[in-house]
Amino acid sequence: VRYGIGPGLASEAAGQYTQGQAYEPYARAAAGIGAGLVNPSRLGTPLPATAARQAAVDTLANEGVTSLTAGQRTGSRPMQWIESTAADTPLAARKAHEIADTQKRQFTSAVLRRIGEDADEASPEIMRQARQRIGAEFDRLAKNDLDFRFPTNPTVRQNLAQAIQRAEIEYDNTVPKASYNNHVPEIVDEINHRLLSGKIDGDTYQAWRSRWGRMSEATQDVQLGRFFGGVQRALDDAYEATLSPADKVAWQTARNQYAHLKELQYAMKGAGEDLAHGLVSPQRLRMADVNANDTKYVEGTGRYSDLARAGVATMPQLPNSGTPARLAVQGVSSAIVGTAGALAGGAPGAAAGAAAGALAPGLVLRAYLSPFVQGYLGNQVLAGPLNRSGKAGSAAAQIFTAPAQATDSDIPTVKKFEDALRLKKGSRFRDPEGVVRVR
Repeated sequence: VRYGIGPGLASEAAGQYTQGQAYEPYARAAAGIGAGLVNPSRLGTPLPATAARQAAVDTLANEGVTSLTAGQRTGSRPMQWIESTAADTPLAARKAHEIADTQKRQFTSAVLRRIGEDADEASPEIMRQARQRIGAEFDRLAKNDLDFRFPTNPTVRQNLAQAIQRAEIEYDNTVPKASYNNHVPEIVDEINHRLLSGKIDGDTYQAWRSRWGRMSEATQDVQLGRFFGGVQRALDDAYEATLSPADKVAWQTARNQYAHLKELQYAMKGAGEDLAHGLVSPQRLRMADVNANDTKYVEGTGRYSDLARAGVATMPQLPNSGTPARLAVQGVSSAIVGTAGALAGGAPGAAAGAAAGALAPGLVLRAYLSPFVQGYLGNQVLAGPLNRSGKAGSAAAQIFTAPAQATDSDIPTVKKFEDALRLKKGSRFRDPEGVVRVR
């Protein structure tokens, strides 16, 4: 299409238009060469995104965040400036703010689903409801199984002792002596004493977990807070090992939701209008994930790492000083309308065009924000890997370069749900029962 059909048709059209003229051969040659420079895939996908950008967009789409603009989906800086300008332009501002509010609420909903809440605002009521619900689940499970006595299970007893020791060593290695907190050895001694006497039951566990959870929240010392959190997690691991299979599933769900809730609470501590309305920003979520464990965030294994990274990468808050970007968008729109009026009706038309030009920026931007235009500019139908690398390529090229269909022996067995989520969309895999599934 690019190097054969397109140039051929363009050359023939130019020849027909200039037939009999002295410059007909030159017109044919110029049209053919010019058409060969045009990438047809850009007609279908005018703004191809990079692979990294598309991966971030896919991550958000899988989480229900589907209202990204064309500029956000493609990473086009000019498109993002236009969208930023639209938010402050009459006739287009309302539509721009509706799109922004929708994506903020979708992002917040994705965050809240990880703590077990179905809402689009992390309001104080929702946060309190989640904390009380998760706490009640912990209490229910603890009351179901009070036989939490380590002498009957030496493996659990040993694992708990080792986990507490690791938490203490980590604290000792990261805190200078001048800042050392004497509560640390006291807590370790108390647990070791109970382990030796074998008097840890469900009630004791509940009291400990509640106490050290409050201490972790109250302290301003990051390292001390991590120690308390480590002790709490060690107790949870030990207690989980004593539960029945049915209760263990519910227990793991509650623990997972509680861990996400703690990070979300940190994210909601900031200032700003959006946070006051219960809307979580990707930037605040990233800060919370880094604060919880900076190493896990860097390695992409934090609780919110995937969601925060994708949000920060695709939902930037672009500043707009009101000078270059806004004036450029408004000036181009006004010039187009004014020129059209002059061509249509001379001086009266130019005057009418100038008057209409005042409204043109808002009308043009509103049309730009329409679902049809946004869908066309943001689509990636013809943006294959070859095209993104700067070489000629399209969706058709992917067909010819696609790998052969995997045989049954090539299909991996996935035992964990989390591992299945890491597979590329469309992948085939076996579950532990041998059933072949497609993600």
